[in-house]
Amino acid sequence: MMLVVGGVSCKTYELSNLTKHQALIYQNQGREAQKNGDWEKALTYYKKAAYLNPYSPEILNDLALAYEKNGLYVKAEQTFKKAIEVDEDYLSSYYNLAQLYEKMGKIDLAIEYYKLRVKKSNTEDDPWVWKAKQKIYYYENEKNSAK
Repeated sequence: MMLVVGGVSCKTYELSNLTKHQALIYQNQGREAQKNGDWEKALTYYKKAAYLNPYSPEILNDLALAYEKNGLYVKAEQTFKKAIEVDEDYLSSYYNLAQLYEKMGKIDLAIEYYKLRVKKSNTEDDPWVWKAKQKIYYYENEKNSAK
């Protein structure tokens, strides 16, 4: 991965296969802990995975979900945004960030990210697009009825 600083690429960042493999092991351990409802342990594993592979949107998305489940909303927000920054086509983080904004009471931002999720999808068969459209419709109609 080429890093850009001040509009100038400065170095190439590459992970060794061993590092990628270890990050994947930690991510899988985090998912196992998550499946068992142990979000604290999941957070620990996802942090390790993200440390080893900070440019994986999947790992960052999992880490953000664990932050959210542990009540660390600001860290979750930052990490979802980082996942989007790393790969703007990784769509899960848009929907998850929108849901986080709903929990935080930031409805305008939630709507914005639901709309981005819809816009970036290239298929109407995507169930998350349908869910996002429902949320947008609900909040936009709620705003109009409040006027």
